[in-house]
Amino acid sequence: DAYDTITKDNSNEIFNIKWKWVNCDLRETMLVEAVEGTNEYYIAARFYKNNKRIEKAEIYDDAQSEWRFLERRNDGAYFIQPLEGQVFGLPYNFRLTAVDGSQLKFKLKEFIAGNMYDSEDNF
Repeated sequence: DAYDTITKDNSNEIFNIKWKWVNCDLRETMLVEAVEGTNEYYIAARFYKNNKRIEKAEIYDDAQSEWRFLERRNDGAYFIQPLEGQVFGLPYNFRLTAVDGSQLKFKLKEFIAGNMYDSEDNF
């Protein structure tokens, strides 16, 4: 743990530590968690093992024939509610854009709350 390493033997001091994102270059595919409470009326997702920091997340809205932004919550999950009177139908098509502008698109054929899914790709 980086914080423990930095503060070792100085646990009573206050440290001004700045953290920054670094690209990971993982040789693994990114994982997607269907956050508890997710259903066809409210979609919430968390992304894990992504090689690059995500700037925006979108889902394709078949009813509107357009990409719609997922809003980022304070807990790191991204969420969206469909427009009034509609639901999101499966499969869910996600598009993530990294801070460097690169994009990752993937499709999930199911999205059940509490489950983890493999995007089968990474940035």
